[in-house]
Amino acid sequence: VYVTEVEIVENLNPGTLTRILARYPDGSGYYPLWYGKPVVYSGRLTYTVTAPPLCRSPFLTTVLRLEFDTCHVISGWHEIDKIRVIGTTDSATGVAVVPPKLVFQPWVHTFGPPQVSFSFT
Repeated sequence: VYVTEVEIVENLNPGTLTRILARYPDGSGYYPLWYGKPVVYSGRLTYTVTAPPLCRSPFLTTVLRLEFDTCHVISGWHEIDKIRVIGTTDSATGVAVVPPKLVFQPWVHTFGPPQVSFSFT
């Protein structure tokens, strides 16, 4: 499917999700759909539903990789109750596959320190 949403239900010590990736169709690697920092909740929560905003997968995939930081953020036992993947078989129009990086090369004739501001939605 072209992945449009991933919902994670954690039932003990939630908030450790750091990345959601889709495997390329040829199996050569993974494409990042979402990445972020773990969320530290106050107290000991026992049931949380997380559905981070994704970049829609630009290709059909059958494998997702979810990465969690269970060592450095929240101590104790962690449990995932459910992972729900929502997608479509319709092609992803208007979506381009680009490497997840931005290259900035300052112009040598500019005054002041090199700087860049960038946003993408």
